Amino acid sequence: MNKTKSMQKWAVITLGIFSFFACSGEKSVSSQEKAAAPKPVAEAPKPTAEATQKQGEELKTALEGGKQQERTAIPEVVARVNGVEIKGKNIKASIEAMEARAGQQGKALEGAEYNEIARNMVTQNINTELISQKGKALGITAKPEEVDAQVEKLKSHYGPGVLEKILTERNMTIEELKKDLSEELIVQKTITQEALSKQPEPTVEEANDYFTKNKEKFIAPQMVKASHILKKTVQGESAKAKNDETRKAMEGILKEAKAGKDFAELAKKHSEDGSAGQGGDLGYFSKGQMVPEFEKAAFALKAGEISDIVETQYGYHIIKTFEIKEGGPMAFDDVKAKIISFMKRQNGEKAVDAYLEQLGKEAKIEILM
Repeated sequence: MNKTKSMQKWAVITLGIFSFFACSGEKSVSSQEKAAAPKPVAEAPKPTAEATQKQGEELKTALEGGKQQERTAIPEVVARVNGVEIKGKNIKASIEAMEARAGQQGKALEGAEYNEIARNMVTQNINTELISQKGKALGITAKPEEVDAQVEKLKSHYGPGVLEKILTERNMTIEELKKDLSEELIVQKTITQEALSKQPEPTVEEANDYFTKNKEKFIAPQMVKASHILKKTVQGESAKAKNDETRKAMEGILKEAKAGKDFAELAKKHSEDGSAGQGGDLGYFSKGQMVPEFEKAAFALKAGEISDIVETQYGYHIIKTFEIKEGGPMAFDDVKAKIISFMKRQNGEKAVDAYLEQLGKEAKIEILM
């Protein structure tokens, strides 16, 4: 058993291979596309006393006189967990991809930031290895068809040929990818079996107690339900003539709308926004979610009213507000399910935290960078 001082918590134990490929920049992931896997917080395995002292000395040197901290070299083997080596190859590749993306945005990873990212990645890999070893000891496995399903999800997410391109850039074979996916599936199953499934469900009484003690968090903002018709404007030398023509077309559409023609049908016919197929329906939104010009016009309308032409950075809009929900304190029944879900997630994080802490105490961990 290794006796050590505390180390920074690292908050991701999930399908790490997705995080690995997310650094590629090939395709961003929307909030709707993100996996709903649990994201527990876990106390990281601790470094040796010598490593802790070394890090402290490096930090002291970096802080004294405001010197720029040098990048820590990433060795071929960054750590060992019960004798199993954790390679630096994937960590290097991921950081290089992150640097490439940062460079495209005119940014650079400074020494201290680079080192923090590298240490976090090492800790994440240690945590994953700890749980993987425990899962295998318990007889937990990943079936080939489960691994194949994960590969297909990646292919579907990135699009035709992109996954293969990323693998080539990483000098990684499809078999190596499947091995990593298999390991991560074992980690997920182990977390679920040994930590998450053993947590009691939060009760309605506990949720109500949380609600009562945190009522300031449950104030609903004013919201409107609106639809719009958008005609996009253009930039460039010929922009004025083209935009004048667009505005004239919008004036004709506005006349039809205010004369009582079905707004949804007008939107389907004329709008150039992605909401056109839904009749321009934007659903409910609160202040701060739309660009200022659009927001001001929408919130100034009464239910059933139609705006004049509103110009934003996207073009010319005609807005119709259908419903207004006044803000104010929310009822417990309206937020009960969300509170219970939140409490369940918190309990899960604590459970995995405790589970990893115990595994770390039982393991022999060597950090080599």
